[in-house]
Amino acid sequence: MKLKKRVNPVKVTNGLVNAVEEFLGIDGIDFFKEIREKYGKVDAIWNEYFKSVNIVVPHIVHFMEGMMVRNFMRESGLCKGWTCIDFDDNWITVVNAVLDKYIDSNQKIEQDDCYD
Repeated sequence: MKLKKRVNPVKVTNGLVNAVEEFLGIDGIDFFKEIREKYGKVDAIWNEYFKSVNIVVPHIVHFMEGMMVRNFMRESGLCKGWTCIDFDDNWITVVNAVLDKYIDSNQKIEQDDCYD
């Protein structure tokens, strides 16, 4: 089976990045920022140990927090024409754009504070 090349690839817009930033809020941004700093990427996998039942369960960001972001993007109305594959392929790009924007704005605030 030969796969067709997509005629109109999806675009991640500033409006989508801003909407996801608002959806995540400071706690969500901090969560993904910490994951990216610790694991080098926002779609990390790590093991969580539940002592009460003595079991180790993988925490898969793509299926948990990533799904929340993808569902928000679907419901936002800013991703018309996107397929499930488009959401899977682009949610990380959107979250990284939010983090980069957040980090850049915090560095600017810190720099501005230095000159007061």
